[in-house]
Amino acid sequence: MTETTATIINSIDDIEPEVWDRCASAAGAYNPFLRHKFLRALERSGSVAEGTGSVSYTHLRAHETRGN
Repeated sequence: MTETTATIINSIDDIEPEVWDRCASAAGAYNPFLRHKFLRALERSGSVAEGTGSVSYTHLRAHETRGN
């Protein structure tokens, strides 16, 4: 049996950098603007916030576990 859980996350800090970067590069093409470090820098600097023209974003993390 497979169980899937989903979690709504409001900050990139709540996602492991290695997991995010692996998922972001899954399409094969490298894009530095999708890297965890870049998105974290946007959040931390306040560049992505109301009043800047870019609103914060929400992430959805899904996790599957397979039982016996």
